[in-house]
Amino acid sequence: MQTENKMLTKINKFEKRLKEAKRIQKHLETQNTPLIRIHEIKRIVNFLEHEYNVHLFASKMVKLTYQNEKKN
Repeated sequence: MQTENKMLTKINKFEKRLKEAKRIQKHLETQNTPLIRIHEIKRIVNFLEHEYNVHLFASKMVKLTYQNEKKN
């Protein structure tokens, strides 16, 4: 289960970073920020969303595999 704990830790880190990036994005959009900066933070948000989803999917697959092995 150590692997599962490590995966959950990574997921939590990505979730925190994603929330922070979205908060920064909203702040930049409300200010008179150049579009280049807004596009940069949008790329970061998209990357973090992708990584978060990948790790979440991998975690669920590990759980399913572990449950199937336990049944057999």
